[in-house]
Amino acid sequence: MNVTRIETRPCLYCDEPGRSQEHVLPQMFGTYEGNLTTWDVCRDCNNVHFGQRLEHAFGRNSMEAIFRLIFGAKSPDKAHEIGGDRVMPIYLEEDDFRGARLTWARDGAGSFQAEMPPQVIIHHSSLDVPRAFLEHEITSEAIGPFLKGSKVLIPGDPDEEKVPRLVAKMENAGFVFVGDIERVRVPPRTERDFLLRIDAVVDDAIARVVTKIAVNFLAATTGYEFAMRQEFRPMRKYARYAEPCLRGRVHAFARSIELDATRDGCGDGHVMTLDWSFATGEVIALISLFNRITYQVDLAGDVQAIWRNIRIAYHFDPASRQVKRLDAGTGEHMTLIGATMNG
Repeated sequence: MNVTRIETRPCLYCDEPGRSQEHVLPQMFGTYEGNLTTWDVCRDCNNVHFGQRLEHAFGRNSMEAIFRLIFGAKSPDKAHEIGGDRVMPIYLEEDDFRGARLTWARDGAGSFQAEMPPQVIIHHSSLDVPRAFLEHEITSEAIGPFLKGSKVLIPGDPDEEKVPRLVAKMENAGFVFVGDIERVRVPPRTERDFLLRIDAVVDDAIARVVTKIAVNFLAATTGYEFAMRQEFRPMRKYARYAEPCLRGRVHAFARSIELDATRDGCGDGHVMTLDWSFATGEVIALISLFNRITYQVDLAGDVQAIWRNIRIAYHFDPASRQVKRLDAGTGEHMTLIGATMNG
């Protein structure tokens, strides 16, 4: 009987022996023919630590999670799962609802829409845009700056149970209502466009997910031995164990990736690039999911002593479900970078 021996070797992240198939691009962002994979991650890191703990939250509570809805990688029927403390949609039309917080919900017609959860909207002279507080956010500390001179609106029908509940919570937090409380009747759901702003936060957990994608991309395109070099060890360990001092090596930019070779954009697809920095000698990965926000991951410091030609770029096309290697060109830069996002 022939027996096939599967080689086990240290995991990229925890150094424990074990191998499992790991997709460079997490499958929640689409399935692709010829998807880049690596067998250099143990099952525990792959399925438990990254899959269940970090990536699950990233896929629901991030700007990329909202892009999953917009571009069809997430079913509209599950729109209510998207949102959290990292992304805050705010209604900005010039009407009584201005400043309201929004959540996502299916509309019953194969798409999704925004709706207003229970909240109070505070109008105060110190605010350019009225400030909204969800029910669990109403505390003495939170509303302290707005105890005097505020106008409070509560979206909803006056006979709804949530209205007296929100009023009581505001009073318990120290707010004194004078006269009748102004309530705003929420109009029926309608299919209409409106202006909103989404405040997004890139925190340590998101930075670690993006670093993990970058390390997997490094291993899949340059090989296990190169990716396991000591120069890359700090960022491999950052993805797994969250060394705080390394958070500053992940940067987020509100720009898309554009290759020098063609000056063509990559549409709504996902783009990954790997190259050396001409200025610092660092190994840099650029990760852009849906090609809207670009993350720059500084994978290793000044390591020109191990120089080799690693310049490479890949495009994951959601329309064709194909993964294509791009012409990365010979220019000095592979991206146009805009303003840094708040972290």
